[in-house]
Amino acid sequence: MSTTTIEDAFWQLPVSASSSNIPVLADGNWVDGWTHEGDQPPTNLNSGGGHSAQDAMVRICMARHMGKHVNVVFLDGHAVTVNLPDLWTFQWHHHWKTPNPLPKIP
Repeated sequence: MSTTTIEDAFWQLPVSASSSNIPVLADGNWVDGWTHEGDQPPTNLNSGGGHSAQDAMVRICMARHMGKHVNVVFLDGHAVTVNLPDLWTFQWHHHWKTPNPLPKIP
């Protein structure tokens, strides 16, 4: 798991990265995400996960729309329904590195 500082966690405008790949809001069961590359999906997609700082992606990775999808709004203003594995491909913070392989969704 990578260590994210408070300065790394917030984007400053204008951003140098592609704003169409920076999530701002997403379906979830908690007020924030604080996701990390090493976060694993929950074992039960219907439980909504927990509120722990460890494996924080479980706050977002849940069965919502059409099964294994959630809605995400990006910094450029567009919104889309995404497949759960694709959550790991977005630029959640400055130092995010997309895991390879992507986590397997139950």
